[in-house]
Amino acid sequence: AGLVASPEGAWIVSADGGGDLRVWDARSWAHVARLKGDAREPLRGLALSASSRWLLCVHATELRVRACGAQWPLAAAVPAMVNPETSEPSEWCCAAFSPAAVDVDHECGAAGSDNLLAVASSTHLCVMDYAAGWSSDVP
Repeated sequence: AGLVASPEGAWIVSADGGGDLRVWDARSWAHVARLKGDAREPLRGLALSASSRWLLCVHATELRVRACGAQWPLAAAVPAMVNPETSEPSEWCCAAFSPAAVDVDHECGAAGSDNLLAVASSTHLCVMDYAAGWSSDVP
């Protein structure tokens, strides 16, 4: 279960115990979308980017990135890392987007502090720069 609100107040996203997500228009309180979750893998956390362009769903084995908007499509799935010392898979635990409200929307992208995602796993702390788009490659 989880709950996250967009910084500018446009969206509220709630998650139930089965991992299904419900998106609400925070201004009208209207239910606008229902996204099917994965009951086999509980949701560990939710995060919305500062500009409300991306919704991040944290699961133990992968991070699922959805584009905010009409269909809320899956934009990327980033698998959990493998511990290089033990070769054991780690698990994603939690995540947070940088607070600046500017996302780069350019084919080539541009790196910067406005496009950072901090993610903790059971073995690592990662900072991902998504300015050039999302990748399934783990940093």
